[in-house]
Amino acid sequence: MLKQTAIAALSLILLSGAAIAGEGNDNMKAMRDRMDAQLQGQSQQQMQQQAPAQK
Repeated sequence: MLKQTAIAALSLILLSGAAIAGEGNDNMKAMRDRMDAQLQGQSQQQMQQQAPAQK
């Protein structure tokens, strides 16, 4: 009985850790996408500012 309880507890700990890691991965991907979009917007803005100066 104690062995089954210990195995069940360890299984729940492992499963909850995997769920948290998956959620963190989704958050990391969303943050990376936002940063990429922001950087791309900044580089386009810099190119627009530099283009008239080069004419």
